[in-house]
Amino acid sequence: MERSAWCEATVSPIVAQDHRVIDELEQAGVLILQAFRPVSDTVFIHVIRWEELPQRSTDDRLRLVVIADRAGEVEQREAARRGAAALIAVDRLRHDFGPVISCVTAGYYPMPYGIAPALVSRLDVPPTRIAADELAVLEQLLQGATTIDIADALGCSERHARRRLRAIWDNMGVSSRREGLTTAVQWGLGHEPHARGPGHRTDARLCDTP
Repeated sequence: MERSAWCEATVSPIVAQDHRVIDELEQAGVLILQAFRPVSDTVFIHVIRWEELPQRSTDDRLRLVVIADRAGEVEQREAARRGAAALIAVDRLRHDFGPVISCVTAGYYPMPYGIAPALVSRLDVPPTRIAADELAVLEQLLQGATTIDIADALGCSERHARRRLRAIWDNMGVSSRREGLTTAVQWGLGHEPHARGPGHRTDARLCDTP
């Protein structure tokens, strides 16, 4: 049974070419327009991919709804900082688009329940000089990733990964990985890595080397 459209939106060229996303949007009841049309007074809904998100949205009429492969705490914070109206994980589009758009058209930034309490309870947040990809690396380290793991994730050599980590510590104003992870914990990005099970010794290199 075909679902009737209840929301109108435009999409970016990249989104328009992604048949999976278009199908999910249509299943969510979205009527995709070819040109901007206000959904509430002079508010426009425009759907883009994460890689298209500008450094800062300057059009007050435009409500940018961003689709990303991941919509964790770091991504939610960065999307909000850049002026997006909402961020939705691609695998949650069909379920979340309706409630999200209801919030957006009402003037609210929707936030997943599991993420919102952590964000609003923190005052000590990462400064804007720390890029989203650097925050993602910090999250991986807090989950126990080693330098080799980071190199694999970045698709580079271990030596390059060490240089990248040193650059992150410099941006954070710390001199070691241990200080960096402690600061990241204070920012609320996670918990410091610990032993993974009985008899397991945490590799000192997790904290004492770049």
